Amino acid sequence: MKTFAEAVTVAPLVFTVLIILALIAVGGTAAAVVTRGRSNKVLIGGNDIKQLGPGSADTLLERGFSDMRVGDIMLFDGADYLVEGVSTYDEAGRAWSMAHLVDGKTSYWLLVGLDKSGSANKSLLQPTEELDINKYPPEVLLLGGERYTFGKRGSATVALFGNVGGVGGDSDKPGRAHRCRWWSYQGPSNTTILIEQWGDDYRVLAGRSLGATDIEMMPGS
Repeated sequence: MKTFAEAVTVAPLVFTVLIILALIAVGGTAAAVVTRGRSNKVLIGGNDIKQLGPGSADTLLERGFSDMRVGDIMLFDGADYLVEGVSTYDEAGRAWSMAHLVDGKTSYWLLVGLDKSGSANKSLLQPTEELDINKYPPEVLLLGGERYTFGKRGSATVALFGNVGGVGGDSDKPGRAHRCRWWSYQGPSNTTILIEQWGDDYRVLAGRSLGATDIEMMPGS
């Protein structure tokens, strides 16, 4: 049996141990509260984390040539051209587009994606009156002393927006569906000819294929 002196000596030690255990328990609880608070803050503030500021990947995403619109700017040959009209073509799910570019009295047609390679395939065209096409085109065309051979043809549904150069008739109803038959020809040195039939009217566009860095696009909106 412990003496009174021994009991007095042991009591402070037990008390000290109890205090240490209590402090450990309180510290663990506080740490858990802090951790839970941080977790809740992340979960509650999750929407804030997803909100990307200026310069983020979302805001840097821009439209490309496959989605040209009226009001865009095209830069090539040291000049800026305004997109005044866009025609979007659909042929059994295959899509391409053509933009009417204007800089003062100079205008071009930018054909994008006709050859199944998306926006990587671009041609810069202008109307030509050297070829008088008023019926089904022949297999071979001669323009400027050069020989152009037939490549492909088809028929597409076309939606017209803005000033598209007088084709399709009813330009007062943007987006209205029209039908267009087309023929493409290839010449020397990346030259090309595109013939379109709109009802009884034919349009002949001639020009050249563009390289990846020959033209730049500045989206208007």
